[in-house]
Amino acid sequence: MMLGEEPSFFSSAYSMSTAADNRLVAIDEKIGRLHEFSLEPFALTASWELPFNTKGQTVIGSSDGTFNVVISGADWAVVRRDGSASVNPVELPSAIASWAWDQTTSTLALSDDRGSIALIGLAKDGTIQMSWLSGPLIAGENAIVTAGALLAGGTLVLATDSGKLKLIDSRRTMETQSIQAQDLEIEGITNIKWLAAYNAVPGVVISQSSARLSLVDTRNGSVTDEISMTDYEVVGNYREREPHIILNDLTASTTSSVLITASSDLKFVKTKISAFNADLKSSWLDQGVLTTMQENGFVESMRISDSLLMGTFEAVSDGQIAVTSQWMVLQYPSALGSMERRGYQRTSETQRIQGYNLPWVEKRRQ
Repeated sequence: MMLGEEPSFFSSAYSMSTAADNRLVAIDEKIGRLHEFSLEPFALTASWELPFNTKGQTVIGSSDGTFNVVISGADWAVVRRDGSASVNPVELPSAIASWAWDQTTSTLALSDDRGSIALIGLAKDGTIQMSWLSGPLIAGENAIVTAGALLAGGTLVLATDSGKLKLIDSRRTMETQSIQAQDLEIEGITNIKWLAAYNAVPGVVISQSSARLSLVDTRNGSVTDEISMTDYEVVGNYREREPHIILNDLTASTTSSVLITASSDLKFVKTKISAFNADLKSSWLDQGVLTTMQENGFVESMRISDSLLMGTFEAVSDGQIAVTSQWMVLQYPSALGSMERRGYQRTSETQRIQGYNLPWVEKRRQ
């Protein structure tokens, strides 16, 4: 059950607010550090020791930079700006599979690979104020949660196999330690596999089932638009920056893909794009630019209004990439530290900073 974003090597603080667009946090397992970078000017601005000595750690960054959340399997920790850390303040029974964050209410939602759900209310400095932990079964209803999304304002929307959408008041649920929710039964929508908040319009979610894509206004329970999935196969669904779905059109005479987005008048927008297949690893959509990365590390950016190819490059197979509204940022495997920032245009300036791990490398040698 996916509640939101999958944990990532880079923070997604840049996707939470415009003010955070100049800040990026990255795990550096080569040196066991959590690094913060400003993107303009491009420089290392802060660094903290990682709370876990394991491989495959990931990070969630708060958009104001006062704390970061580090995830390692079933373990997680809040790392505050002063370097102090709270490890497993709420214990999840299995490996953490997804997260969602609402900056307006300082609410963090986590789900693990067994469907457990945790809600955590944090203070601005990362102190845990309240929490709630539940399994995937809705108590008293014999219904299993199949997908979820956290709306701005802290409402957690959960889809269940009973066909309902549950609008959970996160704060009241944490305070009372029982689900405080409003149920929505929407005719024709069942077996929801994926939900994403469309934050351009508060209270609106995009849902995907095996039969259709739906744009749902949870404020009144209406379905404002739908797309039948009969003639499409799903390449992938993505939440990075702007939620979007990439489909392959099975009726086209030549292989082609369709980008599905939502508009502020609560209608779906279909845009033909270059064909993609199942080896698409990641996709980011922001301000009319679609950036995709395949499993082999090939990255391309395209202006969706006219399919203009803006730039391509190949990332190293064991490197990492993040995308902001202005930059693509790559971290290369290097014990001394190596980070690169480049623009979307083929001729854009590329800037690399290296050697920022040297103080900790020298300290280890002492």
